[in-house]
Amino acid sequence: MDYINDKFTDLRRLINNGIYGDWNIYRTEDKIKKSICNFTTFLSLSFESSSELPSYTIQSGSFRNYNKINNPNSIKISLAVDGNKNKLKNTIDTLEYYNSSIDLIDIETPYKVFIGYNLYNLSYSITSISMLIVEFDTKEIKQSSILFKTVANTNYSPTVKTGKQQLQEGKNNSSILYDRFRG
Repeated sequence: MDYINDKFTDLRRLINNGIYGDWNIYRTEDKIKKSICNFTTFLSLSFESSSELPSYTIQSGSFRNYNKINNPNSIKISLAVDGNKNKLKNTIDTLEYYNSSIDLIDIETPYKVFIGYNLYNLSYSITSISMLIVEFDTKEIKQSSILFKTVANTNYSPTVKTGKQQLQEGKNNSSILYDRFRG
């Protein structure tokens, strides 16, 4: 009976995705988009983006902004999962794993795909009708790579002589000022 309920839930999700568009959560590193949890309904998604505007004082006591620093985006997600106790336990175990790991997830909606987020705050409740309501927060992990390039220097001189030199004997070592004012 549980097998039939799971197949019915999967079919209902496919129908909902066909009508409303794809909603999915999967690992960033996976080549094949396999959902990290088989949820029944994607209840809500709340997106937040913010920036910092550092201000510096200028003449006459006014302020000027020279830079804008983008903070990592954050997303809050609510899901519903119904099914037998094994399915609910597997979903909880999977989400607890992602809550404690540094693995990145992608969040696919019909409107946009959010790439490279980390799940960091998880809460859930289970109703009496074997429905799991999951809420979790994610934060964007901004990644960058540094590109190094080797450049050949054609104007290379191995050493440059600097510093004081000893006076050499036999040469006129007097200064111009001494000769002029000597009298």
